[in-house]
Amino acid sequence: ILMICVTKVAKSSLEKALMENDAAVDVVASSQLPISVDPSMDLHQPLIIKIDSSTDGHEK
Repeated sequence: ILMICVTKVAKSSLEKALMENDAAVDVVASSQLPISVDPSMDLHQPLIIKIDSSTDGHEK
């Protein structure tokens, strides 16, 4: 009898959590801004980092 009660409580808790999760996913999905990718960006080019040597931050 105890096993039946525990199973019923677990099942109802799982259903409640799934319903809350679906509601949360709907809210998050509707609040996200659309993401657009700039087609002019060439992602195959290497990343180049320029270092300005005139502003040396190290003290001697």
